[in-house]
Amino acid sequence: MPVYNYYCHHCREEFSVRHGMFFVQERCIKCHRTEGLEKKISKVLSKQDLPKETSKPGDLVKKHIEEYRDELKQMKKKAKSEEL
Repeated sequence: MPVYNYYCHHCREEFSVRHGMFFVQERCIKCHRTEGLEKKISKVLSKQDLPKETSKPGDLVKKHIEEYRDELKQMKKKAKSEEL
């Protein structure tokens, strides 16, 4: 269920309520008054609102693979020489 944000003009408090989209919140959960309640518009995040990343997700993995490739080759050589 979605979360809806409300503002009560009487007690000047904001609160969030989780309910279905056809439900109508009629009372403030703080002061219990029925008048002066305003449903706040929630901002929907878009791709433009997200922070810009300088690299792709797989770039970090590729970097570590490259860093340890030479080390792995040396360990393989050492393991082969120890077997003989």
